[in-house]
Amino acid sequence: MKAAFFTDTYLPHTDGVVRGIVGLRSALQSRGNIVLVFAPKAPSSLPLPQKNHFYFRSLPLPSYPQYRAAIFPFAAIKAIKAQKVQLVHSHSPATMGLAALHAAKENRLPSVFSFHTFFSSATHYVLPTAQLQNAAGRALWHYVSAYASQFDATTVPSNFAKKALQAHSIHSIVFPLGIDTHKFSPHKKDEKLLCSFGIPRGAKTILSLGRIAQEKNLEVLLHAAPLLKKEHPEAYILIAGKGPHLQALRKKASSLGITSFVKFAGFVPEKKIVPLYCSADAFAFPSLFETQGLAAIESLACATPAVGAKNSACEDIIKNNSNGILCGANAEEFASSLSRVLDSPQKYRAAARKSSLRFDVSKRADAMLSLYKKLL
Repeated sequence: MKAAFFTDTYLPHTDGVVRGIVGLRSALQSRGNIVLVFAPKAPSSLPLPQKNHFYFRSLPLPSYPQYRAAIFPFAAIKAIKAQKVQLVHSHSPATMGLAALHAAKENRLPSVFSFHTFFSSATHYVLPTAQLQNAAGRALWHYVSAYASQFDATTVPSNFAKKALQAHSIHSIVFPLGIDTHKFSPHKKDEKLLCSFGIPRGAKTILSLGRIAQEKNLEVLLHAAPLLKKEHPEAYILIAGKGPHLQALRKKASSLGITSFVKFAGFVPEKKIVPLYCSADAFAFPSLFETQGLAAIESLACATPAVGAKNSACEDIIKNNSNGILCGANAEEFASSLSRVLDSPQKYRAAARKSSLRFDVSKRADAMLSLYKKLL
């Protein structure tokens, strides 16, 4: 079959959503399907994929330039017809998402909307006060509800996200995004790699890897660090990734006097991501913002146990005291839970790897294909 993905976040920018979309597309195409991608065009020194990709002029968000809004991408409507697309799949309700909606309607095609992001929790990027942010958040939920109602099916990547949509009377089906469990798999610890980030040999390493943003709740790790250090003097925390909150986080670590054992790796090249997961003793995921949390799943696939927040998407991923620990999203509980994992990380490793296999991208692609076929 021939499907079209519409997304407002795409290469060269990489985040969990992009990684999930790229992985799903690759798995679908490996099964003989064709997937076109419609996305905003971003300036980049990196070569962008061209075959079956359609890019539209865009403008960066002022407070977060890695994200861009496509300008009048409605030429996609004609492209969908010319390419004889059979199904439209929107991965965002913003400008590219509107193009997806119109393309499906104008060409009378079955359509799917996948809800990946709690936009209502990210209004601080565009509005200055809490009052305005809360009002915008409520308006966004009304918009998402109206948007989703016009698709044949709406999917979410977790039961946690499904409950959030249900609270706004939006019906959805749980379809998690997947990862390549052959690529993300256990390997030997790379001490040399850790040393390059300031982690001494023999240390126990807590890893946080992903987009560094205010809504990721990473301050919890900073406040947990000295508490953890009391229990495990050999423990270090490595925060890897880039984003608009990185400098603020660095300053906070400095003010807390913890920079000797809390290190910031910055951007990590793709080839180092799997070795980094495999070299950590535990993965910390305090975010309450996620609809799924692919980074935590990638970590588990590398047999690195995860500590995540209760009342979050982690509840779909982490089985308490099996492949990791679920705890309150505060410094005291995170420090205690990370300490328990560091006491005996081997206890969790086999279960961590096994639990990730249900998120294998091949299985997720098969599930998505089944949905597509029901709608055709």
